[in-house]
Formats: sequence, C-alpha cells, structure tokens
Amino acid sequence: PESFAVKQFVQEFSSSLKSNEHTGENFEIVALEGLLSNVATKYSRRVACFGPMISSLLDELRNTDTPLNNSNAGAAILTRILPIRNTLSHYERSSEGLLRVLERLLNDDEDMSLMMLTDRKNEGLKGQTTFDVERHEPIELILEAYYHKTEECVQSAFGLRKNIEATQELVNIALDDSRNRL
Repeated sequence: PESFAVKQFVQEFSSSLKSNEHTGENFEIVALEGLLSNVATKYSRRVACFGPMISSLLDELRNTDTPLNNSNAGAAILTRILPIRNTLSHYERSSEGLLRVLERLLNDDEDMSLMMLTDRKNEGLKGQTTFDVERHEPIELILEAYYHKTEECVQSAFGLRKNIEATQELVNIALDDSRNRL
C-alpha cells in the first residue's frame, strides 16, 4: 500500500541505508537497525501521544468542577475514554508481540548467527549452518537495545492502562454511592 506511513518508512529507511553506506557495516546489520529503529520510534511516538490525551481526560474526570455523582458527566467522559483505552490495549498487545519476537531471537544463538548474511556469504556458507554461532554479537547488541526500548514502551502503556482502570473504578464507586443515596 502506498499510504503515508509506508512512504515515510521507505524514505526514512532509504536515508538510513544511504547514511551508513560508507561505514563499512554489513548490510544486514544496517537494515536490521534501520527497521527496528523505525518501529521503536513509531511505538515511542504512539505512547507519547497517549500520555497527554489520557491524562487530560482523567484529570477532567477527577476535576472537582465535574461532579462524579453526576452520572451524565461521568458517563460522557468514560465514553470518550473507551476508544482510547481500546486503542491503547491494541497497542500494548502489538508491542508485547514484538517483545516476544525479539526475546525469541535473543534466546536463539543459531538464528542470530544465520542473520549474519554477509559473513556467511564471504565464507561460502549459503545453505549450511556450520557457521560459528558465537559471531553474532553485532546482531545480539542491536536486538538487545531494541528489546529494552520496546520493553519501555510496554511498561508505559501498562502504566497508562492501569491509571485508566483505577480512575474508572473510582468513578464506578462514586456512581454506585450516588445511586445508593437515591
């Protein structure tokens, strides 16, 4: 698809490859880092957008000017929070999936070694797996760095979701109290 996001990714990835063209690094290392950098940036931006949006809505909900015992006001704000919470949950599942993939790769020395395509080609090991599995350190370092960046995003999303849930519980308690008084 020729969406804006795809065009932007291709442009960023191309410039990343061009900027590393003369560094002497293997193509697969530059490509892997470019791809993971793009994904990590996308995830970081997304969680950075969620934070202020969610905080604003939750502050509005907790604001003393908005009586929690007014079920219409509380319900209206909760209705605005619901799609954001659903999007946040989807984002959290997506970033957890990336985290699992990176973890699986980090736990498999052979897969990381097989990713060293230039070295394998130079040694004539196109289809063989007798390549020295200890030579995957550059790949491992990149994967670890982006594992930690992704883990940070997951933790931020988890914190935001828990904040929403705690606030929703408080609103529900206040609404129940209001109903009981009636």
